[in-house]
Amino acid sequence: MRLGLAGSSAIITACFKALIRFYQLDIPPQIMANLVLSVETKELGIAAGLQDRVAQAFEHPIYMDFNKDHMDQHGFGIYEPVPAKCLPPFYIAYHRNLSEGTEVVHNNLRARFEIGDPAVLAAMNRWSEITSEFMQAMVIGDYNAMHDLMNENFDLRRKTISITPGNIEMVDLARSTGASAKFTGSGGAIIGTYRTGEMFAELKHLMDQHEIEVIKPNIVTHP
Repeated sequence: MRLGLAGSSAIITACFKALIRFYQLDIPPQIMANLVLSVETKELGIAAGLQDRVAQAFEHPIYMDFNKDHMDQHGFGIYEPVPAKCLPPFYIAYHRNLSEGTEVVHNNLRARFEIGDPAVLAAMNRWSEITSEFMQAMVIGDYNAMHDLMNENFDLRRKTISITPGNIEMVDLARSTGASAKFTGSGGAIIGTYRTGEMFAELKHLMDQHEIEVIKPNIVTHP
C-alpha cells in the first residue's frame, strides 16, 4: 500500500473488468485505461497518468508512446506488446516501513509542468527518449544500455524533484551491488536489472538487513 506499485489503479481496473464481464460488454483495453484514469483524476482528484492503467488493461508488458498527434486523433497512445522473453533479469524492492502517496509527488509535478517549468519540460522530454532507447536495447538484448538507462531515469528524477532519504537509500544500496535501480512509480518501491544469480542473492541479502523486501517477478502473459 502506497509504495508506487499502482495499487489504486489496480483496484479500479479490476472493478471495471468485473463489471464488463458481468454486463457482457466489449471495451478495448486502450479505452478501458482511459476510463480508469478518468475515475482517479475526475472522481478522486488524484494526479496520475496512463502508464499503470494501460499495463493493467492489457495485462501484458507494454511499450507506450504518448505521441501528441496520435493522442489528439485517437484519444489514446501507441501501445505495443513487449514479448516477455525480451525483458532483462529484473527485481522489484520495497521498504517495509516506507510509504508515500502518489499525490505527494505528482500533484506538484503536474503543477510545475502546466506552468512550463523548464526543468520539468526538459526532464519529460528526456524520459520519453529514455523509454524509446530502452525499448531498442531490449529488442537487441543490450544489457549494458538497459542498465545505464535505468540509472539515468532515476538520476534525472532526483535532479527534478525532492526525494526522501529512505528512497535514496534504497537506490544507493541496490546500486552498490552492481544492479541498476529506479522508482517503480512515485516512491516507496524500486525496480532494476541485475546480471547474475549471485548479484541477485547479494542484493537480496543486503536489502534484507535494511528492512527492504526484494522479489523476482514472474511475468505471466495471456496467449
